[in-house]
Amino acid sequence: MEFLASTLNVPAKNLSLSRGRSSRNKTVEVRGLSREKLTHLLSAYPSPR
Repeated sequence: MEFLASTLNVPAKNLSLSRGRSSRNKTVEVRGLSREKLTHLLSAYPSPR
């Protein structure tokens, strides 16, 4: 979570794991960023699929 928080430039407290606690795939809720901003920031990273 710390890595994702620093990558998105948000405090770690703005992130919460909503699904996948014991799974390889995770769903993370991000507070404090618009969907457009989040999409823009994540578009710099290739999809693993």
